[in-house]
Amino acid sequence: MPALAAAAVLASVAACAPPSSGSLGPAPDAGLVTPARATPAPTPGTAAAGQAAVARTGPTASPRSRPRLLRFEVWLARGSRLFAAARERPTEITTGRLALGALADGMTAAEARAGVRTAIAPGSQFGLSLAGGVATVDPPASFYAGSPQAVRMRQAQVVFTLTQYPTVSSVVFRAGGSVRTPRLTRSAYAALLPPIVVTAPAVGAAVSSPVLISGTAAVYESTVSVRILTTDGSEIATRFTSATAGSGARGMYSVALPYQVSGPQPGIVEVFEVSARDGARLNAVRIPVTLSP
Repeated sequence: MPALAAAAVLASVAACAPPSSGSLGPAPDAGLVTPARATPAPTPGTAAAGQAAVARTGPTASPRSRPRLLRFEVWLARGSRLFAAARERPTEITTGRLALGALADGMTAAEARAGVRTAIAPGSQFGLSLAGGVATVDPPASFYAGSPQAVRMRQAQVVFTLTQYPTVSSVVFRAGGSVRTPRLTRSAYAALLPPIVVTAPAVGAAVSSPVLISGTAAVYESTVSVRILTTDGSEIATRFTSATAGSGARGMYSVALPYQVSGPQPGIVEVFEVSARDGARLNAVRIPVTLSP
């Protein structure tokens, strides 16, 4: 089976199973999305938070022209930490764009402008097989080039991307035809996760009020604060919520934040924790978006 086709099979099979949390943080829904038949065009920003809007087709389009789409995550990098990015791809094996294929595609233009990067060479080709919940990955030679820190980040990106699916419990890497690593889970790369991970909304997403903001956090007393800023730094909405786990553990958070704007405009969703000592904003994650009423 071709390398990237194997990735597509893996993701397609996983989509049929319920989502799993893996070792650290929740997995995305990884659900199948079928574009609707003739329906009115959606209001800008009404797509599910963190997901690109599904293109609507006209009443004369045939079912063959409306491939089912799979929503999933690829894990990239921002600074020296991992960064979750949403993706949506057709489920056909021939696309070769699922899981590792999408990871090898790297960042979108909006993500690159927001400082998101990848340690994996663009267009990298991966061999992939799955048995007993263990994904065996054969990366290209370039995967092992550079510093140990760079190699570790590449491995973390692959492990987090593959273990979002309940069919994958761990990953091993091969090199030169032989296994190079033990079975690796997300916990092996816990130090590469930032204190706050934002899984929705996605960088560059068009959102509307109220915007759903969600992800995972390991913050003091589990308190997660969110706010919406205009491009000049003005705060137009703020709220706080609690993660499902407190200090020393990573929990999930989700909060709907209403706001008011007169029309579509650039904005920023910021997620942070407040210092118990002086009220400063700590570990802030900024996600540029387009705000709509």
